[in-house]
Amino acid sequence: MVCVVTAEFTGKDGAGPALLECLSEMVPETRKKEGAISIDVCVDQDNSDRIVLVERWDSRSHHENYVAYRKERGDIDKIMTMLSSPPKFIWSDLMDA
Repeated sequence: MVCVVTAEFTGKDGAGPALLECLSEMVPETRKKEGAISIDVCVDQDNSDRIVLVERWDSRSHHENYVAYRKERGDIDKIMTMLSSPPKFIWSDLMDA
């Protein structure tokens, strides 16, 4: 079953553009990772310092493996310097409704 991941990143005041640039640089590589189906980058209309990624993966474990890869590379630490709070993740099953 497809896993839909919503990842919310809230940047420090004024950090939105730099955060968006950082995440946008990672997305092309992410789309090539095993299990990645699609990734959309969204900017909150009411708070440009909040970036939301809407991702589809073959499974939650594929996404978790990807996050582990980003941690090993130090990408997560780089992102954390721009955030006002830790990222929020929601893993959902895509339903045929």
